[in-house]
Amino acid sequence: MGFGVVICGLLAAALSFVALPLARGPLWLAGELAGAGTSLAGWFAGWPLAWARVFTPTVVELAIVYGSLLLWLTAPLKGEALRRQLRDKTPPSIRASHRPRSPGWQGVSAAILVAAMLVDTGWWTWQRYFNPALRITFLAVGEGDAAVVRFPGSRVMLVDGGGAFGGTFDPGERIVAPFLWSQKIMHVDYLTVSHPDRDHFGGLIFLAQNFSPSEFWTSGTASVDESYAALLAAVTKAGARQRVCNSATLPAMIGGVTLRCVGPLATMAELKENNSSMVIRMSYGPATVLFAGDLEAKGERELIASGADLRATILKVPHHGSHTSSSPPFLAAVAPEVAVISLGYHNRFNFPAPEVIERYRDAGVTVLRTDDDGAINFDDEGGALRLGSVRHGLVPLATVPQRASR
Repeated sequence: MGFGVVICGLLAAALSFVALPLARGPLWLAGELAGAGTSLAGWFAGWPLAWARVFTPTVVELAIVYGSLLLWLTAPLKGEALRRQLRDKTPPSIRASHRPRSPGWQGVSAAILVAAMLVDTGWWTWQRYFNPALRITFLAVGEGDAAVVRFPGSRVMLVDGGGAFGGTFDPGERIVAPFLWSQKIMHVDYLTVSHPDRDHFGGLIFLAQNFSPSEFWTSGTASVDESYAALLAAVTKAGARQRVCNSATLPAMIGGVTLRCVGPLATMAELKENNSSMVIRMSYGPATVLFAGDLEAKGERELIASGADLRATILKVPHHGSHTSSSPPFLAAVAPEVAVISLGYHNRFNFPAPEVIERYRDAGVTVLRTDDDGAINFDDEGGALRLGSVRHGLVPLATVPQRASR
């Protein structure tokens, strides 16, 4: 069908130079064939055991697979040498002197491929299940938030999942999930939603359906959004235990990392969803990371007044750098070294506000942005703190460059 689509499409393109009405027929047929092919593929994909989800292989792993296939294709067939001998009428002494020898390169190549496979398997097993570092990746999901937290050991948490795009584009399926598969992550232990705004939870529906989460954390805020109801249904179907995380929640220890839900305040009802955002503080050795959701100035003041410990090495900037957030008292209470802003490139809200960027820079805080820097990575292993992004790689925290805002 694809072959027919290409032929019809090219024919329509050629006929369009002669007369547009002549091109409409082949172009219509090309569209029908493309639609039929898509429907047929979907029908086959619905068969039991028609497909299986696997992690994304690396270039090295692809080389091992194709190298093994090449060895298999070039291996001599069993019985071929015997058949040649039976057909050969030369004396046995001459036949023995001309007996074909197995090429040594195949044995050497096989040994190299096996060694490479063992090293690759060992490396990824250590990375996935035994790495002692706390690793956090703030993904670039456009106008929204999504962070992947890999605790020392094997457990994984998602803090929000993006989802502000309209139409059929799903950042959970197209951005977050591919990153997880590329890191050999097929199961997520904790899904968390800071608050029920679409740009924070939209991508989590696909992730709940495909990564069998064990727990689902929310701030307890309700929503009338039908998509949020779909997320709750997906979480229930996955069998995840639901948990409300607020200031009354006891601290949790995951892989040696201490998690505290410092917000929202359990004793205070908020009328605005943003100020009901789940605020999580993670501590591991000398490093502390504060996820502030979409908290605004009123919520910031309330957290400070509650006496909560907000100090952090890295701050996920509240509300994408909006002028309604990151108030001077809040910035003083957190006193971060690095501020990470998750936002969309040229977004319609004009985030981040220039005065907010200036406020952070005046305080000596390094500002990183997912619209400029892409995914931002934080790595804390044995007190050695490193921060980086797609733009400038993973470098020691103290050497992360300061850059002027656009």
